Amino acid sequence: MLSRKVIWFACSALMLMSAPARAGVVFTLSSPSDLSALTVGQEVEIDLSISGLPSPNLTNFIFNVNTRILFDSSLFQAIPDPNSTSGLTAVVAPGSVFDNNVQGPLQVANFNAQSSLTAGAAVGNFSESPNVNSGAIGLNGLYYSFLLRAIAPGSGTIAFDPTPGANQYAANETGFNFAPLNTSGNLSFTISGAAVPEPSSIGMLAVGVAALGCRRLARRRVAD
Repeated sequence: MLSRKVIWFACSALMLMSAPARAGVVFTLSSPSDLSALTVGQEVEIDLSISGLPSPNLTNFIFNVNTRILFDSSLFQAIPDPNSTSGLTAVVAPGSVFDNNVQGPLQVANFNAQSSLTAGAAVGNFSESPNVNSGAIGLNGLYYSFLLRAIAPGSGTIAFDPTPGANQYAANETGFNFAPLNTSGNLSFTISGAAVPEPSSIGMLAVGVAALGCRRLARRRVAD
């Protein structure tokens, strides 16, 4: 009779062999700005990138992906990209997941048709349809970016929406079914009040005001 330990190891091995393989595709938030030292009125760029696809990629493609990034609308104002119908920036360019001169423009069109930038949320969705000739995402790089303007002092986090289903994707590695995204890089921030003018700037303003006052006084004396 087999021992319980042998049976346990055999069952564990079978479970590992039958479990669906998940490659290391990761969606990461980042920003070129120092979010720990923002001031009211400052504009910041938020980037969402994809990594983990094999390169060169012949085996794993992302056919659908839904993302939702949340930010505090009482602290940040969304600044839509005027060149994009979604308000988000997704372009055909080196370093972008849409860097394909043949399919890239159709991929970007698919993205913009399903995405949006509104108060408090950036929704970036991609599907290889309705432009069926656009193909799936097969490149690592910048997925999309968006701009925010700090409008009030405060602190918090710009993060992926924790609601189930808000961030998911379908790819070869998920068996073409939707699965939760592997995410990283939720962004903590601190916004202080508007920047205080430097002493030299205050001094120059005082000199200007004094000069203006002298000119007015001189005009009054001439008039008298």
